[in-house]
Amino acid sequence: MKKALLVVFGVLVCYANTMAQGKCGIEKLNAIMTAKNPEFMETLKELRQQQMSRVEAYKKLNIAEKTTSTASAIPIIFHIVLNASQITQLGGVPGIEQRLDSQMVVINRDYNALNGDSYKIPSGFKPLYANVGIHFGFAKVTPDGKSCPGYEIITTTASGFNFSGDPGSGQAFSGVKHTSSGGVDQWDPTKYINVWVINTLDGGASSTILGMTISNLLAPEYGIPNDEIGVVLNYGAFGVQTAATQYYVANITLGRTLTHELGHYFEIWHVWGDDGGLCPWDVGGADDGIADTPPQANETYGCPSFPKYDVCDTTGNGIMFMNYMDYSDDDCMHLFTLDQAAVMQSNVQPGGESYSLTQHPEILAVEQVQPNNNFTISPNPTTGRLNVYFNSSTENLLSLNVVNTLGQCVRLIDTKDKTQSLYTIDLSEMSKGIYFVQCNFSGGTVTRKIVLQ
Repeated sequence: MKKALLVVFGVLVCYANTMAQGKCGIEKLNAIMTAKNPEFMETLKELRQQQMSRVEAYKKLNIAEKTTSTASAIPIIFHIVLNASQITQLGGVPGIEQRLDSQMVVINRDYNALNGDSYKIPSGFKPLYANVGIHFGFAKVTPDGKSCPGYEIITTTASGFNFSGDPGSGQAFSGVKHTSSGGVDQWDPTKYINVWVINTLDGGASSTILGMTISNLLAPEYGIPNDEIGVVLNYGAFGVQTAATQYYVANITLGRTLTHELGHYFEIWHVWGDDGGLCPWDVGGADDGIADTPPQANETYGCPSFPKYDVCDTTGNGIMFMNYMDYSDDDCMHLFTLDQAAVMQSNVQPGGESYSLTQHPEILAVEQVQPNNNFTISPNPTTGRLNVYFNSSTENLLSLNVVNTLGQCVRLIDTKDKTQSLYTIDLSEMSKGIYFVQCNFSGGTVTRKIVLQ
């Protein structure tokens, strides 16, 4: 029974704020599981309580041993499976790479309490603002030992891939996860987090499904095979929008969908508990099993004003709509809590379901996994185009330039706009070889080596 319940723990579906209230994929999945087992929701609640007991044990051990983060960053491989017009819609390969690079910056910031919008967290919730301590990087080595840029682009003739809602049918976006059905096969889920970026369809028509996660806890005998572990993202909901003309789902423009889905991957759930609007004390009420997220009846859409109350939380700070595990707009999501972080940290520690992902630094892009550095560069090596992302304020940035091995400046970039965090540098006309990116700050110069292939 416990394993059967994990099917829904791992399959978590999220919708954009344009979808009607209550029409959430997880409700459909819960209904299917409840039809198979009328005691499903109550047992799900018990299982969440059991997990929190394990987390409390981890927290005590963590305090005693003072261990707070993963042994190594976690490699991610992005499988981009779109048709030619959709690839063009994203700006071709350069546009896709820009989104991927910005997406990596976002999740590293969000998972390490470095997000620049944390100042928006209300004072009543600020003490709960957590550093999860998980780092991510682009996978740089394929399963057969070849080099790769951390992504692959597969051009399909299909308009998109369907989600049926029934995990037992093998149709919950399973088509994109197999080459035989027009998608691309998963890479070893014990070494990589697989992310499929697609046009999500529901019943053959365009839908607003933004993401779906199948976690490492799922067992093949319960309807979800291991070769479907990973995350599916809608292609209009990944990366950071840098121009109004770029295609994005409305108000989902800051890369927070993957932040949310990775939370599911590390076994935390929606803050309202997916129980059909009930409160934790109601008959059948589930909550999310997390002690420091306030009781909440339903998901939040849009960007509410603080405080926001509902039937489960009528006083004080109200509900935590700015939590990454709600459905608020991207620019209104700002934090994981301490207990959410503890669940995720326990998941990547020895004995955790995702621990093996932290044990393969040899397949990582090292330059992507230090979110506290002044800037990150990708791709590196490059065939001509570089993206330079600043992980903090650029107010103290004096100049940005590229020099060759003789110390000669070959590119000088305008850095007058102190609000700009992304700079794209074109070196395609330069000779192949080694160069250096220099960022000159008021407090000193930081230099990184790059390879032009």
